[in-house]
Amino acid sequence: MITEELAKQFDNHFYSAKGYLAKPTNQTGANGKVKFNYIAINEDVGLQHWINHFDSEVGLTPSPIFKKDQCYWGALDIDIYNLDEKKIIKICEECKKLHLIPTRSKSGGLQLYAFASDETPTRLMKGRLIHARNSLELDPKTEIFPKQLETSEKNPVGNGITIPYRSYSKDPAKAPTYGLNVYLGKIVPLKPEQFIKLIEQNSKDLQYHKQFKILDKTGSEKKNFEPGELKLSRKEIIKRIREKVAHPKGGTFDNWILEYVSKAVVALQTDEDILFALDQIKEFSEKPQENPEYFQEKIDNVREHFDIEDPKISREKFYENIVYIKQKDKYFDLSTNEEYSDRAINFTYAKFFDKSPTLYLKRNPQRIVVEDWIYNPKEYDPNNRVLKYDC
Repeated sequence: MITEELAKQFDNHFYSAKGYLAKPTNQTGANGKVKFNYIAINEDVGLQHWINHFDSEVGLTPSPIFKKDQCYWGALDIDIYNLDEKKIIKICEECKKLHLIPTRSKSGGLQLYAFASDETPTRLMKGRLIHARNSLELDPKTEIFPKQLETSEKNPVGNGITIPYRSYSKDPAKAPTYGLNVYLGKIVPLKPEQFIKLIEQNSKDLQYHKQFKILDKTGSEKKNFEPGELKLSRKEIIKRIREKVAHPKGGTFDNWILEYVSKAVVALQTDEDILFALDQIKEFSEKPQENPEYFQEKIDNVREHFDIEDPKISREKFYENIVYIKQKDKYFDLSTNEEYSDRAINFTYAKFFDKSPTLYLKRNPQRIVVEDWIYNPKEYDPNNRVLKYDC
């Protein structure tokens, strides 16, 4: 019997805004398994849906997605019915290393669940599950949930997956879905409270998930590559786009754009410079670009992947913070309140410029130049600036 308190814990860990009810039919598939009808829930998923899930044959099938592109959990759905015990044991053992929790699915296959302790972008969760699928050497067609990366007007819910312990309260021994563990080389079914304990032990924070980034908002893993994978210059990439040359990973436009943007971002090009270049070749797209933010989204995704801010923003901060002291031929950094040599400034801020930072500073008409400066702590008053610039 599953108590209301335990049902609340499931509701908390499998947090979902929307979902479906999986109702068994009188029909069976070619594999002999019962077919289900899926009916959308017209209200927010709540505690009563969970209690019904445990008390009846109707399975709760929540979508992991909420707030358009966030989630707390995801799953790999291994739809293979003839897995032998050795294979299942191997998968379960590997799951421990990947912080996944295996369960028996209603079709007789396996579902491997991943949990997050923080709100996590669906792209990161999907990236984590792609990594797990590859590590487990599963079929590349293995289903991943969340299936979509964000909800939309056409699909406001997203695909759902029927979670374990359906009808468990009626007869625990006959429950078709349940958590699994391996103990002394044997497969052991988990009680619901043991399953919850494993969730708590294996939930990972947002920082953990950030290592599993996928570049494209479509979720296509084939686009998760590093710049330089193709030994071509940006100019050569533009030429191939104009000539409609097929990219090694498919298509004559989208993958080339991602390749170009990756190289441009790493080469410290600004968003403005990248957009100007791409605007010249937008007419060569394989299909009309209905999304006006298409190029900017590509740039944003790549910057997030490589953790490289738009240099224009960083350079503006640089110009605001670096003061040239003429009498000392040195620089004062207002962000650290320290004085530095030309060499030190160039070394510290080189990551924001494709040439010497101080060279850019010298050519900037808004640069700050002073004759000298005096440091007197006794004169410090937080309400009265000692040094004023431009009024």
